[in-house]
Amino acid sequence: MSSISSLFRYKPQNTLLHNLDPRIKLLWFFSVIFPATAWSDPVYLSGLVLLVFFCGWLAKDDLKDMLKSIVVPFPAYIMILLFNLFAFDFTTKSMVPWDLLYLGWLIPKIGSFGPFAHVSVESLVFTLGICTRVAIFILASRLFITFTSPSDITTALNKFKVPMEITTAISVAFGYLPELARQVTSIMEAQRSRGWRTGHKNPIKAVKNFIPVVMPIVSRSIVRSEMLATAMASRGLGATKTPITIREIRFARKDVMVTVVLLGFLGVSILLGTWCYNIANFRFSTFILRNLFFGY
Repeated sequence: MSSISSLFRYKPQNTLLHNLDPRIKLLWFFSVIFPATAWSDPVYLSGLVLLVFFCGWLAKDDLKDMLKSIVVPFPAYIMILLFNLFAFDFTTKSMVPWDLLYLGWLIPKIGSFGPFAHVSVESLVFTLGICTRVAIFILASRLFITFTSPSDITTALNKFKVPMEITTAISVAFGYLPELARQVTSIMEAQRSRGWRTGHKNPIKAVKNFIPVVMPIVSRSIVRSEMLATAMASRGLGATKTPITIREIRFARKDVMVTVVLLGFLGVSILLGTWCYNIANFRFSTFILRNLFFGY
């Protein structure tokens, strides 16, 4: 099984998505992120997840890696679930035009304690949609990194007239994050071979146990940043406002066709989302569940 560091790394392939113009790759990314932001219904969002998986298949990405990237932030899903169940009645309840269908309490009444977090069908559907949205963000971001090299990101941003300082920072970040993940993995494996252990009942000692890992990571990051700054200065970064790109990009016929498809999908998703008709709202799945299983 591949390590966590290999999940978020550019993988050169000869596929349709890899060979697209870098500007179209950015358009693809935003065409996935915008619907995930505008939609809150789990049914619509699940369809978007399947679409991202299909794009991963086109990019010859490994299915296990895609599934692993969704499972890794499992603790975050638990936190989202708990937060939304506790806060739904105070934040999102007004969005539902009917009376909520309550199923029980997350924390029942125990003596004088509780109850807390009144669980309803609406809150469960809304929370499921939020978790699916987070999974889409992670999956789409990872897939974008796997078929887009940091140099392509820089080239695309330069074409959009983004300031060179911002372009350089973004390019360095995309290139450094996979390297940082590899360093963390190698340091942790090296420390484990020396008998390093993290488990301890005392939380203070548990934090201290991470010092042998944190200190090498910080020192390596400082050394790498100094080397990177020296390399950029030696290449004359900032000497001109119109940098010369190594590879000149031009639209091909396939780029035009993909652009039309993505813009059409983006337009439809905006119409369905909260910014227009608000059809892809979590009330859609809630209405179906209430009628099929509860007779409301």
